[in-house]
Amino acid sequence: MIIVKKNSVQKIIFNITLSLLIFSCLDPYDTNIKGYENLLVVDALITDENRSHYVLLSRTIPDLNQEPQRVANAWVSITDENFNETILRETSPGIYATDSTKFRAQVGKTYTLKISTPEGKTYISNPCTMLPSGNIEKIYYNKDKGWNNDNTYESEGISVYIDGSAQESEYARWSFEEDWKFQVFCAPDFSFDTDGNIVHINNDKIYCWKSALSTDITLHSFKNHGNNTINKKKIHFIPTSKTDRISLRYSILVKQLSISKEEYEFWDKLQKSTEDVGDILGKQPFSIAGNMNNIDDKTEPVLGYFQVSSTSQKRLYIENSDLSKLDVPFYSHKSCKIDTVLIDNNRYTSIYDIYLQEVATGRYGMYDVYYPEMSMTPTGLLLTQPTCCDCTLTGTNKKPDFWQD
Repeated sequence: MIIVKKNSVQKIIFNITLSLLIFSCLDPYDTNIKGYENLLVVDALITDENRSHYVLLSRTIPDLNQEPQRVANAWVSITDENFNETILRETSPGIYATDSTKFRAQVGKTYTLKISTPEGKTYISNPCTMLPSGNIEKIYYNKDKGWNNDNTYESEGISVYIDGSAQESEYARWSFEEDWKFQVFCAPDFSFDTDGNIVHINNDKIYCWKSALSTDITLHSFKNHGNNTINKKKIHFIPTSKTDRISLRYSILVKQLSISKEEYEFWDKLQKSTEDVGDILGKQPFSIAGNMNNIDDKTEPVLGYFQVSSTSQKRLYIENSDLSKLDVPFYSHKSCKIDTVLIDNNRYTSIYDIYLQEVATGRYGMYDVYYPEMSMTPTGLLLTQPTCCDCTLTGTNKKPDFWQD
């Protein structure tokens, strides 16, 4: 059995896709396949964007509970058709980056990726030409229904669509980046100073942002369609009652990538393998040929694809108030239950004692001070889950640079 574990760094699309594809059915089955427990996994996407580009090297692992093994201390380079070589710098174990001030891929040029591992193996990609990008003409959303990953239940929500076109490339792939602003349900206005006195606070942990990268495979072939345009291409579905994505304000940046016929066929095979859950062996990913090869052993499977794509992109913002116009369900904080903890002169001798034992230790979050009816003297605290009153536990209170309110 082969397992490519979901990667925690930048949620790299390729490793996540493999993880989802290989184990759509999570019930273990011993296929007794030997020799595939330590395959090289290459995730590399080079675009014409003016930024650093990354190559992620890892290896397959035999156990879901293991952390993926990064391939550190490798030699990674990109060479164009004129033999101009760009050496990538290892920024952290297994992650190699180009210098944005020295390397920028150009449409029409051909690039080759070369990797030399510490074990002395050398891998090289097929030459890949960057094709002209298409164009995203319009991005919009509408009410829709969608199934969860296991196809066990259907939810109401919204889908994001694009209208667009292609240029010379007959094939396209789409990816997206999500960012959203959210608010904690039980935002406290009070805390304690070091002397145990109740103090008002200027809470900077009420509003935060989260982000996510796409893991779906969204493709289109313009070939034999008679024109190079596409309308109402579904990019993403959001079950609005199951996620806090549109609890305040949501942003999605959709990217259209121009790809070759070979890359289209690679992604198409991976996409179809997600539908193969009924086959006990399934379509194993090592049988889906990428474009990376061991120069000394052509029979060694290498998981991954060196992608070279020009891009077109467009961003969409959605306000929570916009959902009411579509009559879709809203997200609720049902999990944020509030408990009243009172002074009992035994375990808790004061409200500050409650704070020290329950809040300062991280077991609970403090929502408010409890006053009994017709009394000005507090006798307890209102406590809840930490994530219900501190948004930095699930997001960041640093606004994204691009964010517009």
